[in-house]
Amino acid sequence: MRLVALNQERAAAEQAGVVQWLRPDFQKPRLAAKVKGEVQVEADLGEMVVTQDVKWPSDGLDQIRSVRDLLARADAPITVPALAAAYAGRASPKRRERVEQVLETLVATGAARRDAASRGYYLPR
Repeated sequence: MRLVALNQERAAAEQAGVVQWLRPDFQKPRLAAKVKGEVQVEADLGEMVVTQDVKWPSDGLDQIRSVRDLLARADAPITVPALAAAYAGRASPKRRERVEQVLETLVATGAARRDAASRGYYLPR
C-alpha cells in the first residue's frame, strides 16, 4: 500500500512539473521533452563518501570487523573502490582485492548484501 501511495505521489508531482531524475545524463535527453512545466529537481543519490581515514588492520578478523563497521556507518550502499579508499595510506590493488574478498565473505555468511543496481554493499537493517 505504501508503494502505491508513493507512486501516486510521484505521478502527481510529475503532473505538476516536478521530476526527480535518478540518472539525469541518461534520462533527460530521452524524456525531458515529455515533462510539462519548467521546474525540475534532480535527486542526489550519489555514493556514500567516507570522510574519515581508517587504519587498515593487519589481522584478517580485524579486517572483517573494520569493513563491517564501515558498512554499518554507511547511509547508502558503498562500492569496493570507495571502501578501499576509506582506509588511510595508499589504496593498492592488493588492498582493493582484499576488501573485495572480505565483502564477498560477509555476503556469503549473510552479514552483508550486494545492491545490484549500484554494485555497492550494505548491511541488512
